[in-house]
Amino acid sequence: MKEIKPKKVCVFLSAQNVAEKYEKPALDLIRLLVQNGYTFVYGGTEKGLMKKAADLVRTEGGRIIAVFSEEFRSLWREDVDEKIECPNIPERKKKIIEISDALVVLPGGTGTLDELMEIVETKKWGSHSKPIVLLNSEHYWDGLISQLLKMRDEGFLNRDIEDLLCIFDNPLGAIKFLKHSLGD
Repeated sequence: MKEIKPKKVCVFLSAQNVAEKYEKPALDLIRLLVQNGYTFVYGGTEKGLMKKAADLVRTEGGRIIAVFSEEFRSLWREDVDEKIECPNIPERKKKIIEISDALVVLPGGTGTLDELMEIVETKKWGSHSKPIVLLNSEHYWDGLISQLLKMRDEGFLNRDIEDLLCIFDNPLGAIKFLKHSLGD
């Protein structure tokens, strides 16, 4: 009998402490991921919302894979189930895409925006076909969504946004989409 391995979902999220209006939906989504048996993949930092998310996964009995980059060695979390060390941020992003079955982007800063653009661009060019979820809590990403629509409308983006990522304003919609996309 073939062993069924849990699906790995990478969550890109802030290493900063964030307002409750962003933290609550983020942690609600993390809890739903664990409750549905998904392995939590993240950047491995023991700081801000990343720390709170990993703490929640631990409390809920979930599995954690941390994909670290050398730049953040002093912030690495130790109590993870699997550590993958990368020499730099570009290699870290490449490894995350490689090992994850789906990718979720929460509100965040420039690092999160960089990760979002990397996973969308590599999907656009066919390097992967993994589901990408953008959690638009409190309309955080509305400006970016408008810009992507303008890029498409002005001929700079030759694909519909829906072909590249799915946007949800709540964790429940996101988890339903992931379950459907990952065949659960």
